[in-house]
Amino acid sequence: MKRLPSREEILALLDRLDQDPADALESDQLDFKRWQDPRTSMSEAIAAAVCFANADGGVLVFGVKDRVTGRGRTITGPAAPATTWTPGNAPSTTAPGPT
Repeated sequence: MKRLPSREEILALLDRLDQDPADALESDQLDFKRWQDPRTSMSEAIAAAVCFANADGGVLVFGVKDRVTGRGRTITGPAAPATTWTPGNAPSTTAPGPT
């Protein structure tokens, strides 16, 4: 089983974004994703979790664009305040209906 990148290793990679695009820094255990909206980003997180579960695990970092260099242009973060998802506390995308 491969070792997952540590927080320090990920931060060191983010420091390289002035020279390298994010997609060049990714690996089988590390994936950067641009933050879009909660629904799209949750779908991407689920797809990545399935891929990582079928491999050796991995780390997904949101708020980082691919194919761009320069930290200021690459690290975008969410367009709105971030939502924290925890088990049983996922944001609802549907209105409650009659039961």
